[in-house]
Amino acid sequence: MTTTKFVDLTTRVAANFGLPDCRVVVVDHPLGGTDESTIVARADAAVDRIINQYTGGVAR
Repeated sequence: MTTTKFVDLTTRVAANFGLPDCRVVVVDHPLGGTDESTIVARADAAVDRIINQYTGGVAR
């Protein structure tokens, strides 16, 4: 998981660690300094995408 600002860095680091096809869920940037309700909304919106990364698209 990463934010929109760090997508390129995240994919480069993953590739450097031998994971060029690493699946990444991206949420809006920034997290720091963002109010709690916005963070919770972003997390809630990401849950299905995270589950899909682990289950191959089979949401439970």
